Amino acid sequence: MTPVRMRVAFVLVSLFAVAAVAAPFEPLFVIRRTVGRCEVRTPGSQEFAEAAAGRAYLYGSTVRTGQDGLLVVEFSAGGNECTVGPDSLVTVAENKSSKNEKVLVVDSGKISVSLEENYDRANTISIETPCANAKANGRKFTVSVRQQEDLLAASFMPDKGTLTVSGPQFDIPELDEDDVLGVSSGLNGMFTRVVCDHGEFALNVADSQGAPQTVAMRKDQMVKIWRKSAATGETLVSILVATPDGVLTQQISRVEAPAGISTAMLPVDTDQALDFGEDPESVEDPPSTNGSAGTNESGTVTGGAPDAEPDFGGGTYGASDTPFTTVPPSDAIRDEEPTPTEVGKR
Repeated sequence: MTPVRMRVAFVLVSLFAVAAVAAPFEPLFVIRRTVGRCEVRTPGSQEFAEAAAGRAYLYGSTVRTGQDGLLVVEFSAGGNECTVGPDSLVTVAENKSSKNEKVLVVDSGKISVSLEENYDRANTISIETPCANAKANGRKFTVSVRQQEDLLAASFMPDKGTLTVSGPQFDIPELDEDDVLGVSSGLNGMFTRVVCDHGEFALNVADSQGAPQTVAMRKDQMVKIWRKSAATGETLVSILVATPDGVLTQQISRVEAPAGISTAMLPVDTDQALDFGEDPESVEDPPSTNGSAGTNESGTVTGGAPDAEPDFGGGTYGASDTPFTTVPPSDAIRDEEPTPTEVGKR
């Protein structure tokens, strides 16, 4: 090969390498565009100020939009951005131990994230909501959070690529482009409802002995999880699995020890502890396989009231323990349903 051809080949290889590896996100994020009422609260500040389009902000800043508001957060040039919809409260943070991991804490409202191809060679994106957390394994996705009476509801919708979702006592290794996940939780964090709104995916829980167990989720299938703290420090857990037509197929009850303590060391009568109705503050017991519900010859749980939900009252949630009343969602957000048609999917 002649020297000229060698130089041309080297340039082509270098250009290909640059295109294949995305640059790290910038040390500051930029608010690229604003519409309507948009505000920012920077780290250390107690007050929100009007968001300035084109200005760079420190990670850890919180953006807030009004009912007519919309803004675009840019992590770096090249299409790495997050659109924050109306009536939203979102903190744009980063993992302090790993600056390449950016964290979007969605307290309320809706975000749509679009990332360049191969962004994950140098960066990672995580999402935290009051109901569950997710990690992006793809280029586009939408996450929304709203309040429904006494429940907070989050919706996770991948568009290009996948999401990994985890919450109290469950995890979902992969949501793909055909899946829509709904996760609701009580304001006091002691109840979680997981619903497959579209598609099919695997959901992992632990059985009564703490061993991994996979639930095959399909459209409208539901898993309900109750948690109750005992005076001795352990957590009492009850998990119900229901078919799309509301028939209970499985109930799992177990005791989870505090960190560093073996469950076998706990002086707990499991059968007695998992009778949630003994708690005078519990408005409604979880459905039980004893009483109105029974089992058929195959061991399937039948009857009961899988759709009954407790009245949870107030409380705090999320990584920042921010009261939900900080920025209450509008009536329009309360009435929305996290259906695929909401974002033009199927």
